[in-house]
Amino acid sequence: MRLVIKHNLRETGKPGLQSHHATYYLREPSTEGFAAPQLKPTLAEQTLSSLARRWHLLNRPTNVPDANEALLADQPAADAPLDTLIPKKSQAFEFVSDDPILVAAVDERVSRAVAMIVEDAVYAHYLIATPEQSFDLGSKEHVPSGSALPPVSQAIRNKVVENR
Repeated sequence: MRLVIKHNLRETGKPGLQSHHATYYLREPSTEGFAAPQLKPTLAEQTLSSLARRWHLLNRPTNVPDANEALLADQPAADAPLDTLIPKKSQAFEFVSDDPILVAAVDERVSRAVAMIVEDAVYAHYLIATPEQSFDLGSKEHVPSGSALPPVSQAIRNKVVENR
């Protein structure tokens, strides 16, 4: 699956002011023209902002506030369910602003949300691959990672990415 982001400038009708248009969609090169990419229903219904927030929690171990979320807090047009990125007969997901910072922030939000498709698959595979764990209290294996989730081996991550 590939994320496609397209940018272009358009005149606003006001002298010297242009708007930045960004279009976002997912495509599946192996089935393009025949079938749209498929998302798990539990992911498809989640919003870009909630998935991006999850990404931030998983990838930023410190308690640093998410500047991306703060930038887009008053931008309801910058949020939609993830399945709006699936090409349909209707319009693709688009964000328009005369502020290039906001458009770049939406690019980051969408990238984070789409990255969670892989993270979801990685942790689903992790749970299947490790049906049971047993640790002696106080042992090296029992020590929490300090992250939001337990670490996943690179082998599991590679297997999931290769099968996408």
